[in-house]
Amino acid sequence: MFNGSCYYVRSSYKDWATAQNDCKFFGSELVKITSQGENDFIKGQLGSGGFWIGLNDRATENSFKWSVDNSAVEDNGNYSSWADWQPNDYNGQDCVAMYSDGKWKDEECTWSLYYICEKPAS
Repeated sequence: MFNGSCYYVRSSYKDWATAQNDCKFFGSELVKITSQGENDFIKGQLGSGGFWIGLNDRATENSFKWSVDNSAVEDNGNYSSWADWQPNDYNGQDCVAMYSDGKWKDEECTWSLYYICEKPAS
């Protein structure tokens, strides 16, 4: 738990859309990260490799939105943690993964990665 939210790091490989649906099944959403503190907290929960987060530009290229509420990065204080040279849309990458160093990269949505779900604490 962090800042009024519960997080669940799923250790099964799914493509982005399936991960999103799995989070919804459990009453949550793919994580929306809006601060350095939240990013650091989540980074501390991760193992190695990539983990899907709720950010994507599937609707409009280079217009990244959070799946939970369709808000843009710019709508949320401009916080981001992009790795160097990211996002780069290499081969049509439209979904975003966070890596164990806390950096974000756009990746192909069909890749199978672990993922992070978030829901408000109740």
